[in-house]
Amino acid sequence: MVKKLFLFTAFLVLSSVLLWSQLFVKQDSFVLDQKNVITEVTACNNTKEENDSGQKDEYYTFIFTPWLGQRDASQKYQVHTFAMIASNWQNMTGQPLCLATHTSVEHLHWLADVATHWCGPISVSIFAPDLDYQIAEAYISYLRQCFSDITSQVSLHIIYPIDFPPINSSDFNEGLRKLIPKTCSFNHQQVLDKMLQKRPQNMFLWREKLPYPQNILRNIARKTCQNQYFVCPDIDMIPTSKVVCDKLNKFLENPKQKSCLKCAYVIPVYEISSNVTRIPYNKTELTKMVKQRNARVFHSNVFWRNQWLSNLSYWENQKESSKMSVSYDAGKYSFWYEPIYVAQTSAPLYDERFIGYGLTRNTQIYEMYLDGWSFKIVNNIFLVHWGFQNRSSQSALRKKQAFDNFAVFKDFLREKSVKYDKDPLNLLQMYEKMNVRIKLQNLNVTESENFILT
Repeated sequence: MVKKLFLFTAFLVLSSVLLWSQLFVKQDSFVLDQKNVITEVTACNNTKEENDSGQKDEYYTFIFTPWLGQRDASQKYQVHTFAMIASNWQNMTGQPLCLATHTSVEHLHWLADVATHWCGPISVSIFAPDLDYQIAEAYISYLRQCFSDITSQVSLHIIYPIDFPPINSSDFNEGLRKLIPKTCSFNHQQVLDKMLQKRPQNMFLWREKLPYPQNILRNIARKTCQNQYFVCPDIDMIPTSKVVCDKLNKFLENPKQKSCLKCAYVIPVYEISSNVTRIPYNKTELTKMVKQRNARVFHSNVFWRNQWLSNLSYWENQKESSKMSVSYDAGKYSFWYEPIYVAQTSAPLYDERFIGYGLTRNTQIYEMYLDGWSFKIVNNIFLVHWGFQNRSSQSALRKKQAFDNFAVFKDFLREKSVKYDKDPLNLLQMYEKMNVRIKLQNLNVTESENFILT
């Protein structure tokens, strides 16, 4: 009797294994419902086709399993981690530092610049609703063919609103694939621009109004890093060379840095004029550009408090050296500070209730301040952002999102004051005063915009 029961149990187990193996082996096609929403597994395949000249072209598809995604806390967004895995990802987990960043498809071309100037793992969250998913897949396929650093260093994650899941259109996909050049001599940004132009006009009726959930994207990129330290710049903040990454890794392996568990090492960020033909390779070149007014502190004209406490005019006057080191501590903390920094992964996550723009980064920095972190400005390295930014470029929609986030801000402050048993800057009281001003003056107060825009 026991022997029969054992054989019957073994048969059930074997049958289950065979059933699941058949389910997951079938990963070479989309199965669509009536709305063309992707509903079945797609695997990360490298398909090869022959073009007219007999040359082999590779096309990469994302690893995508709709029912294995995870929802964010609000239940409004779906997350799929590791839709593409870097070929050298496992080997790079032993490095101290991981670069975590995020992007929509419109800015995906910056990934080539980031990967070319970075030596370690790069974790990227892509906001890809609807047809943007197919654009991301086609464009990444092209980038992987032309930029070996993307293939070896970059792992990608897909995020989209549950109301706008990825769509599969065979005609749209065929049109995108025709836009992929057969050689890598083309300008990669222009390739993306042509793909974006394929989107139907009716898509813009809702797409441009869709809030960009940058804190959800930041957290996913951070949490999928397997390293002890992370840095989380925006996708268009570019390292000057792979030397920056090497210097940071060596710096972080120093026992003094390892022993400081709540140190955030601030990396200065500068805007570079679009009139300049290349980015500065070192601090000497950067300071020369600053004097020529071809470079300036990031956000200095849009939100000057952004890096104010880093005192970068002092940083600029310090001599460049070959060795990376802590130059000085940031000034006395104030709420508006939102630097780009390197820190251990124990740093607080970004609050995902802030959707779109406004109060996204500085709230996270504020929690670090409450948690006892110190901010230390490092010498000799920096990030660059192409183009000078001006207030006129800040859209009305972006400002509205900032004010919507301001409504969430009170709950955030209450929770943090309870969690850390303090409100050292009296921000709750400040919020009440600011809220009254906003209501009385119909959202047109410059001071309130300075307070919440980021």
